[in-house]
Amino acid sequence: MLINTQSIGQNLNQALQSYRNNNAIFVEEKTYSYEELYTRSNTLKNTILTFCGPNERFIGILCYRSLNAYTGIIGTLLSEHAYLPLNPGNPSDKLHRIFTVSECKTVILGEECADVFAALSDIVSPLTVICPEPGEKIKALQIQNTRHTYIFPEQFPSSDIIPEKQIEANDPVYMMFTSGSTGDPKGIIVSHKNLYSYTKYVISRYKINQYDRISQAPDISFDLSVHDLFTSFFSGACLYVVPKKSIMAPKQFILEHQLTIWTSVPSVMAFMSN
Repeated sequence: MLINTQSIGQNLNQALQSYRNNNAIFVEEKTYSYEELYTRSNTLKNTILTFCGPNERFIGILCYRSLNAYTGIIGTLLSEHAYLPLNPGNPSDKLHRIFTVSECKTVILGEECADVFAALSDIVSPLTVICPEPGEKIKALQIQNTRHTYIFPEQFPSSDIIPEKQIEANDPVYMMFTSGSTGDPKGIIVSHKNLYSYTKYVISRYKINQYDRISQAPDISFDLSVHDLFTSFFSGACLYVVPKKSIMAPKQFILEHQLTIWTSVPSVMAFMSN
């Protein structure tokens, strides 16, 4: 279900509440409903609106195949900011360039990426670091590197905050960076209008609905992930985040979870057919 609006955040807000009793996402060996996904994402939305600077456009997502990665994306869009997915497998110099080019000042950090941020924290400008589920590694970071401002759950606002920003059709909904294999990595921006049009077409073309179970094999820093994520959430389907161990040999995962839609590069399908 898509409503006729320019803002992807407004579309998500409507969809998450419309399908609140459906399963929304399977990640880290657990299934979460749309209501749970909305509640967690809305808390991050309120946190972003409380601690993010007024002129910031991009919110970095430094998480890996975790619930926080997806609530971070949704929370960012509900706040009417654009998301910047960060690949923890990238070297620190590339991540540094991404922060510099995007002028990102706020990042949502998952415990699984604490070591990556530790290697990066001395070379990036001071950041606001939102930590939805801080463990010992992130708490140690706060002590070791005081140039950044860490926001922990006990600081998250309890009241709901309405975004003041008015989104235009051509405003960015996300930015992803190229590999940089032929030069410096370049940031590619996609607008609300483009993502809305693409998602609406795909859902209609393939008749995706709330009974589908859709794979999420690529990392969120790869553009193919956008296809899975938004066609799933806008239609009320359940998104199945494939564990790292199953990405190249997903046959058992597909059968076990009875997926109805699989999206990946052709080589994975060729490998499974042998």
